[in-house]
Formats: sequence, C-alpha cells, structure tokens
Amino acid sequence: MKALFLDIDGVIQSPSDQNRFKHVEEFVDLSKRLTKELNNGFDYYKFGGDYYDGNFRSAPATQYDIAAVYYDWRPVVVERLRHILDTTGAKIVLSSDWREKGLHNMRGLLDIHGLGKYLYPYAPFCVPYGKFFEDAYNLKQRCEMQSDTMKIHQMIDKKMHELYPGDPNKWFDGYDPRTGEIREFLDRHTEIDAYVALDDRNLSRGLEGHFVSVYPFIEDEQVSQAIEILSHQDGPYPLPDVLKTDELEEWRKKWVYESKLY
Repeated sequence: MKALFLDIDGVIQSPSDQNRFKHVEEFVDLSKRLTKELNNGFDYYKFGGDYYDGNFRSAPATQYDIAAVYYDWRPVVVERLRHILDTTGAKIVLSSDWREKGLHNMRGLLDIHGLGKYLYPYAPFCVPYGKFFEDAYNLKQRCEMQSDTMKIHQMIDKKMHELYPGDPNKWFDGYDPRTGEIREFLDRHTEIDAYVALDDRNLSRGLEGHFVSVYPFIEDEQVSQAIEILSHQDGPYPLPDVLKTDELEEWRKKWVYESKLY
C-alpha cells in the first residue's frame, strides 16, 4: 500500500485564504445544504451546529471547519492532491493536527471536495481533544490516555533527537515531533511499502527521501516530487531497535490497538 501523509494547514489550506470570514451568516445554511446535496451519511448540520447570534467570534469552531474547507481550499490545489492520489493509487493518512477532530468527521470534511474516498481508516496517534474524544472516553480515561501518550511521545522524541540530530548552524533544521508520530505509525502498519509526507513543517530529519516541503500550498513541482517518491516501494519501515521498548508496546496495547479514535 502507498501512503500520503497529509498535513492540511500550509499544504492545501493556505494561511492567506480567509474567505470563510465573509460568509459567517451562511454557515448554518451551508451545513444544511451539504448534508442534503452530498448525501454521504455525514450530518454537516449536526457537526457544525446551528448557533449563530450575529457575532462571528461566537460561531462554533466546527462551523468554521466546514466553511474553511468549502470556501478556502483552492480547487486547483485540491486537484493537484487528487492527481497525486489517482496517479499513484496512494491513500491519505492524516498527519495534520486536523486529525484530532476524529477520522469520521475528517472523512465528512474531505468529502466536500470528493476526497473522502481516499482516506485511510487509521492515522498517527496523537493526544486528542474535543467532543468526539469526550464521547469515546470518560474523564478519568481521557486524563490517563493523555498522560500515557505524552510520556511515550517524549520517549520517542528524545531518542529520535539523538538518532537524527540537526545542524545547529542551520535554522529550522532539527528533528520535528511529527516525524516520530509518522515513524511510530509506519512501524505498526507494515502493509505500507511506499510513502511520502507533505508538510509545511521540516520533517526531513527521520523521513529522509520521503518528505516534500510544501508552503503555502501544493505546487506542480511538489506534485512531481511526490509521485516520484511514491514510485519507490522500499518498505516496510520499522522503527530503530532502540525505540522498540516494552513501554511502547504496553502503550499500544492499552490505547492504540483497541482505540475508539484511530
């Protein structure tokens, strides 16, 4: 299987595109219309909520999520991403912080541009928050998961920093924690034999040969680079032995393998 690890902000969501703020009064009607028109089993109206009192600052964040995808994702950028996926047969694996919204919700959001069908049903594990997390676990479980996950992430980050040191004389050249999340995911998913990560963060340390730097959104040159990388099926991609600890496996058994989230 080929995997495209997708960041969203700075990759398909340009920070300069803020058109959604011009349409705040349309948010509720938009969510109702998408539910009816897409007819994909996802209730955009329920996800977005119907509260709006005329103050754009009080609109639910989920309404802004829907509007950002609808109004701010440039069609040409979406089509560049789609071209990579159709050309290579790769699946989207969400590495973006947007995955904290939950994969069911993200599939619905991606469906606004017809991308939901490409979404792989798993994503790198992160410390989640928000309503979908609260619905899945009680407060005690959530606190315990967050504590355990932070400890594992810190362990991975410490060892990855040692294995992939950056050049101290270069700006923005060090190891990024997202790399560790992706590498841990790849270690568990041995079905992946080719992958590329598109991100505006520097993931070159630890993902050498599999990373394409993107900002503020995907350009044609990066499309070609991603397709070329995905043509090399050189997986699977196990973690270095120093990271294969009993603590990591216990965490996986407790929170990952039977997770209600990923």
